[in-house]
Amino acid sequence: MAPPPSQGLEGLEPRLDALPADRILRHRGIIRPGAAVPARGRRLRLSRPALAAELGPLAEDADLLAHAADRLAARLLPALAVWARDMPGWRLLPLPRRGLPPPSVVPGLFGVLPLAAAADPALAERHRAMAARGWGLALEGLDAAALALVRPAGLPADLLLLRWSPALEDRAPLAALREMPAGRLLLTGCDGAAALAFAAHLGVAATGPAV
Repeated sequence: MAPPPSQGLEGLEPRLDALPADRILRHRGIIRPGAAVPARGRRLRLSRPALAAELGPLAEDADLLAHAADRLAARLLPALAVWARDMPGWRLLPLPRRGLPPPSVVPGLFGVLPLAAAADPALAERHRAMAARGWGLALEGLDAAALALVRPAGLPADLLLLRWSPALEDRAPLAALREMPAGRLLLTGCDGAAALAFAAHLGVAATGPAV
């Protein structure tokens, strides 16, 4: 029988601080389907399945898993910002729940937070502070179900990551998306021709399958 998660807490943070980035980071290219000049760019994300595998039974605690992901994002962000600095196009990097990224003079860097961060009254101020440092803010987690609950055009972010599903082609989600400038949307999890065709129809950028 596996030990309860509490028995593995000792030494967790040193383990996270020593965890090699390539064990838990995944990347996807950013493209613009149907465009004459396909967009270039890169999205890096912390893989929750990979992190859960590293944590073992501790990953059964959702709050602890979120804490681990946040600590890793805070630790990795400065180095990832340097790595992404000279790449072309959009560069999307995981952002910790608190704090600001290092200043950048090169456009195209975005810090990514979960859609739930939009409920934080301080998010608009953080958005402005990031802009002053040369960063955009992206929110991840918008999908067909969320479009029935929120008005995406009013969210305090420069870029919204929209999770692909065939339900996006229904009338109500499609109408909400058509209110948005194409440059504020990135379709994620595009694992087939239907998703890429939808991105081309909206004129938005896209990434490959989610990890």
